Order: sequence, then C-alpha cells, then structure tokens
Amino acid sequence: MFCKNCGNEIKDNAKFCSSCGTCTETPSAPVQTPPSAPAPAPTQPSAANNNIAIVGFSLSMAAVLFWFLAIFIMGLPFTIISLGLSVAGIACSARGIGLAASVGNKNKGLAIAGLTVGIVSAVIAFILMILAINMLANIYSYY
Repeated sequence: MFCKNCGNEIKDNAKFCSSCGTCTETPSAPVQTPPSAPAPAPTQPSAANNNIAIVGFSLSMAAVLFWFLAIFIMGLPFTIISLGLSVAGIACSARGIGLAASVGNKNKGLAIAGLTVGIVSAVIAFILMILAINMLANIYSYY
C-alpha cells in the first residue's frame, strides 16, 4: 500500500504514514463539529449613550448660576468656578454633538444649547473675573 499524501510505501495495517504522518484509515463515521454560535448582531447605540449632551447642558447652566452669584455676591471664587463649569460644559456639549449622529440625533439640540450657553457663560465669567480682579486691585491700592 502507498501513502495518499507523499507516495511512500507503507505497511498494509499501518494507521499512519511513517514518512509524513498522514492518516491512512478512512474514518468510519464523519466527525461532527459542534455548530458555531452565530455572530452577535451589531447593536445600535441607544439614546442613553448621549447622556453627555445632558451633562454638558447642565454644566453650562450651572455656570450661569455661578456667574449670577458672582454678580450679586461680588465673589471672585464664584467667577472662577463659573469659568471652570463653562469650559467643562463646552467640552461635554461638543462631545454630545459628536455623539448625536451615532444615536439618531437624539439630544443634539440639547448639546447645541449647552455649547451656546457654555460659550456665552465663559465670556461673561471671564469679563466678571477681570472686573473682580480690577476691583480688588483698586481696593488694595489705597492702603
């Protein structure tokens, strides 16, 4: 008998070729492989994935609250907090606009509003900070 793979002569009762290692017996029953699980379908992002737009709008609105406190209480710390919240609101709202397309434009309007309010709030907070520093400089210049 000869090997089907390499053509070398092998013994009649050999199960494998001594040259190449190929199996010489034909399997009596076909080996069944377990069925593979179907690949999971790609999931669509849900509207919950754009919570960053809500966070951006909320941070921008909190910045507005803090610059109102800065105006009425005349506090430089409130102005600095307002500026920080504005920047965070702008960043989150911009990310929310970017994510809106992948979730079917859900909360895109809220993200745009957060971006707009954040930019306006940052400008006002910056002006208030300059005014507060100027006022402090004038107060301490008399002493």
